[in-house]
Amino acid sequence: MGIVRIIASFIAATVIGAILVTAAQTQVNLQSLIAIGAEISFGVRLDATLRDLSAVGPIMGGVLGLGFLIAFATTGMIVRHAASLRLLGYTLAGAAAVI
Repeated sequence: MGIVRIIASFIAATVIGAILVTAAQTQVNLQSLIAIGAEISFGVRLDATLRDLSAVGPIMGGVLGLGFLIAFATTGMIVRHAASLRLLGYTLAGAAAVI
């Protein structure tokens, strides 16, 4: 795979991951507030999600990008010796970076 394609894939994974993780965490936090009796409308959910994406998203992207960099580089060294484990290895590496 060419270096441009690798970099583009890495950036796409980082951006999409940061968006999904940030939005999910916002919803988990709002659900916790609902559990203790707060009333939260769809508009508030949407506003909170958009605000978190703009404020927390870039930080999450940096943290997730660093995690992906370490996980994927390590996996790349391992799968050179076990090519049949390539898909499984990168899938587990991505999951480990998110956790």
